[in-house]
Amino acid sequence: MRTRGVETIRFYERRGLMPEPPRAPSGYRRYPRDAADRLRFIRRAKHLG
Repeated sequence: MRTRGVETIRFYERRGLMPEPPRAPSGYRRYPRDAADRLRFIRRAKHLG
């Protein structure tokens, strides 16, 4: 994933648009499958204004 994309997702988490996902024992975020759908919805809503 691009750095810019990671920063965008973290921003959405801070703003409450994306729930913070659980973490693996290694500390990596483990996003559920529906997270991609939610990101697409946010991007589309942003595009529509």
